[in-house]
Amino acid sequence: MARRPPPKTPLFRDGRPDWLKQCTKLCGARCCRYVALPIDAPRTVRDFDDWRWYLSHEGISIYKAGNTWHICFETRCRNLLPDNRCDIYETRPAICKEYDPGECEWHDPKGATSIELRSPEDLAAWRATKRR
Repeated sequence: MARRPPPKTPLFRDGRPDWLKQCTKLCGARCCRYVALPIDAPRTVRDFDDWRWYLSHEGISIYKAGNTWHICFETRCRNLLPDNRCDIYETRPAICKEYDPGECEWHDPKGATSIELRSPEDLAAWRATKRR
């Protein structure tokens, strides 16, 4: 029995994948506007003080998705064009190529995020709930 080839991704007339329509038109390329890195959960007074310092900076937030904490830097990719297309799409970094648009937060802006801290005050309030 002959195997059928996998279905082709629908393409725009210019050859770009159809899912890019939602990236450029609907969500404004959110994934190209921040960098998030995993960080250790705070355990000591010093850890909480470090987090307070992070959150004192504009454009920095800390969130928990699943069991992992992340520090998020709100910063636009320098290769993002004004119309939210990638200027280096064909030669973009591997991390961009590996990104699964099916997991885009446009579908669910909060996603699996259970805690989001945007300021030292948010951190203090969250920490107070942990002490009870």
